[in-house]
Amino acid sequence: MSEKLYEQTRKENKKVSKSFIARVQSRRIYWFLSLLCMQFVLFVLLFYTVQTNIFNFVSIASFVSFVAFAWFIMVQHITTASKFCWLLGAALAPLFTWLFYLFINGSFMQKRTLLARTFSKEQIFVKYFTMRGRRLMAEWKSLLQAQGLANFYNIAALIFRHSGSRIYPNQKVKYYSLGDYAWPDMKAALLQAKKHICIEFYIIKNGQMLDELLEILSAKLQAGVEVYFLYDGACDLLLNFDLAQTLRNAGAKTAVFMPINGQLTMDHNHRDHRKLLIVDGEIAFTGGLNIADEYINQAAPYGHWKDAAIRVEGEAAMRMQAFFLANFTASYNPDKEDDLDLASLLNPEAAAFNLSQRDLELPLNVQAYDVTLLKKKPNKASQARNKLRQTWQLAKAKVKRKAKAETENLTDDKLNSQKPLSKLSTKNLDRQNDLPWSQHELAIEQGGVGHDLVTVQSMPEDFSPNNLRNLLIPYADAPSVMNSISENVFLQSIYVAKAQIKIMTPYLILSDELLRALTVATTRGVKIEIYLPSIADKRIMQILARSIYPQLLQAGIMLYEYLPGFIHSKVMLIDDCLSIVGTVNLDYRSMYLNFENAVLVYDRKLAKDILLDFQATRPKCRKINLAFCQNLPLKDKLLGVALRPLGPLL
Repeated sequence: MSEKLYEQTRKENKKVSKSFIARVQSRRIYWFLSLLCMQFVLFVLLFYTVQTNIFNFVSIASFVSFVAFAWFIMVQHITTASKFCWLLGAALAPLFTWLFYLFINGSFMQKRTLLARTFSKEQIFVKYFTMRGRRLMAEWKSLLQAQGLANFYNIAALIFRHSGSRIYPNQKVKYYSLGDYAWPDMKAALLQAKKHICIEFYIIKNGQMLDELLEILSAKLQAGVEVYFLYDGACDLLLNFDLAQTLRNAGAKTAVFMPINGQLTMDHNHRDHRKLLIVDGEIAFTGGLNIADEYINQAAPYGHWKDAAIRVEGEAAMRMQAFFLANFTASYNPDKEDDLDLASLLNPEAAAFNLSQRDLELPLNVQAYDVTLLKKKPNKASQARNKLRQTWQLAKAKVKRKAKAETENLTDDKLNSQKPLSKLSTKNLDRQNDLPWSQHELAIEQGGVGHDLVTVQSMPEDFSPNNLRNLLIPYADAPSVMNSISENVFLQSIYVAKAQIKIMTPYLILSDELLRALTVATTRGVKIEIYLPSIADKRIMQILARSIYPQLLQAGIMLYEYLPGFIHSKVMLIDDCLSIVGTVNLDYRSMYLNFENAVLVYDRKLAKDILLDFQATRPKCRKINLAFCQNLPLKDKLLGVALRPLGPLL
């Protein structure tokens, strides 16, 4: 009896035990609490271990972080100087360097940022102008080689390949050695505007210059002229009023490029350093001028302000307007403002290529555009874009086949066997290509996407090299460590110099490539002069520039500092014929981080005007020698040596 009772009790206890385990297993909270307790215990043990061996732990973590960052940097497509700079930072503070790199150069994360949108807009214009000008550039190659200008063509081909800007002959150009001289002509051009005005500046400050500009724009808006205004977001820190809202209230289309909004974003490191003022797509001004009184010497924070500008009148102004449109359409906010119809801004160059804010969201892979689909049709826009996305692969294949056929027809052997370009007739070309460049018409093939979508420009019949006055190429640059157009243009221009190179620049932080090109040029007997300010607006930049004075002087390069004040001109003169005027400084920020623009001009008359500016500036400068470098304050020497490795970051 007792045995039966014991057996029954054991079975009941076992059943209760199983039911308890089942209940525990069925409730996740118990498992969660168990894992939490285990993690807490492990954390306490880890904390105790680290506390007792903190030095070893930090050392191992720092070493692993440095090795990982070093591997990551070495596979990046950046300059050797930049790699060395980042590795130096990683050796001193690995974690901080990781975070700093991601902040200022995290392009791999920028898929939906303003920077990425700007690249997208710029690429559309590049592809469009490249398609139009490719045959014309092939004809320019034969002509320039025959005229002994093969070196100039090589530079032109580099620009065309990466920015789509072709050679524009016989443009009206005027050089200004001071902002005081340029500003009256800029105002006069604004007053003559009949259709539209496009303005893009890096710095805008309160003062007389801004008041005069706003007064003119207000009058033109009342007269029915369209005004498109773009400025860098950092300007809001310099103004005591909301400039964008003021312009919008007056009727201007206004955009702020990468506004400073307090958010920690990588975009803030890339600024819009371009300076463009374009009237009716026919007259364009660019150079170092911004909208502030010191640029026209109505204020003197750094002594006399010497700046340079250039006026371009002709077809090239329309290409410069496309530079403006790329940044403007990327920055314009369609949520707060009306959608844009920008056809008039490209008229007559691309009236059928109707670029609106919505149209510019096309995929980058499209190599050719059916301009009939890009017409602004609110009710069918979505269908048109879908159709374009579905057919772009077919279009790309057809355009490649056509380009290959054209290339075969334009080989050097066949070009040499053709008639001279001065007598070249377009009658033998296909129907789409028999329009001279001056007509600016888009011929649309009725077959749709993939056929002759954009007119390929060719030389007009009456063109003659004897009537050639000048050759001008406008170009723009955007942040790209893979391809710095500005640096490559400088390098190629230095390589072809035969007698002299003269440079004006406010900052001098040379890359290894530029430094090597300049020093090698002196060994060929090229006379090089570089003009810099004696009164600096940024003291640290002057210290860095002076830190390489001895190296430049020993290479035979002559250095001058402008005693009356600050040089802000960005000018390069090669021999007596080739000139570069624009917004590009000789530093890493202009080459790799900012949005820039400039014009390359082959014109002996313009070169003579620029040479006179250099000759008039030299008596106002002190010539730098090794004794001057030796007498610099010791703190400046030490700071210059310490900061030189950080030059690529400045």
